[in-house]
Amino acid sequence: MIYIGYILLIMLMLRFMVVLTNMLSKPFLPKTNSGDYLPKVSVLIPARNEEANLPNLLSDLSVSVYPNLEVIVCNDHSTDGTSKILSDFQEANSNFNWFLGEKLPEGWVGKNYACHQLAQRATGDYLLYLDADVRVSALLINYLVSFAFCFSSAANYFKRRMVYCSDYELDFAFIFALAACANEMVSLTFCC
Repeated sequence: MIYIGYILLIMLMLRFMVVLTNMLSKPFLPKTNSGDYLPKVSVLIPARNEEANLPNLLSDLSVSVYPNLEVIVCNDHSTDGTSKILSDFQEANSNFNWFLGEKLPEGWVGKNYACHQLAQRATGDYLLYLDADVRVSALLINYLVSFAFCFSSAANYFKRRMVYCSDYELDFAFIFALAACANEMVSLTFCC
């Protein structure tokens, strides 16, 4: 019985060391090389009465350095100045579009239906949903695309090599690959 206690204590100490290492090294998402294929990313924003918050997010997205980007906003029947902000921003930015949401059908909830409408209009390879009250850095989308490539490569690696594994083992493999990509400790086997 004492051995089980020692094993648990050792596992707890190892876990603490991982947390401490992550805290000190401050891992970041991997960076995108400019020569890589850059898929189109659709940033989708459902907005209702976001006059106070929307200008900050839109200005953050306008300085994004990711080149293959579209921004679509669903104005979900706002009663404040949201429409004016969206119209002014659309005039200044060619990759930006907005539309007035359709009438809410029976059985739908407002924000869910706005997100559904946004997804139908999006043309990107990746969809990024953002609330109107968030702030983003200029490199966020670059990092997310790099991370998506990294995770996709790792997931395909495990799918090809772990054919007879149970779902639990595959989930563990994906989590391991996700953690490895986030910590930038992945070999070229996982990330192209």
